[in-house]
Amino acid sequence: MIKVEHSIVVPRSVDEVFSFLSNFEHDPHWQTGILEAKQTPEGVTLVGTTIRQVRKFLGRRLDYTGEVIDYEENKKIWVKSISGPYPFEGGYALEPVDGGTKVTFLLSVQPRGIIRFTQSMVARELKKQMEMDSSRLRDLLKA
Repeated sequence: MIKVEHSIVVPRSVDEVFSFLSNFEHDPHWQTGILEAKQTPEGVTLVGTTIRQVRKFLGRRLDYTGEVIDYEENKKIWVKSISGPYPFEGGYALEPVDGGTKVTFLLSVQPRGIIRFTQSMVARELKKQMEMDSSRLRDLLKA
């Protein structure tokens, strides 16, 4: 199992940051490699909401569907895969801090096939991507 975590402070209120993050159709604007993102139902995120994403990672096109399994407005969103090449769980936890909102990104992935033999390399790439994406999110919401 690969687990990665990263936190960043976004200079916006918890409400603003959560509102942006809870619409998964915004993901291509700040997450590297996401080619498509479709949320059902559109614009409404609750437990049971599904998210279909097509992403490119390590040169491969990956098609995932996830389901929101835990949701607490302005505090956290947790998603679990229901289809895709690698089972995953991940999400965001938010808390108010001086100067904005601390966002903690968490991801657990269960590699399959040949990838399971390169877990340390995949973990490094996921961590690097998470750090870059969180900076893109901060910069996007700062503007």
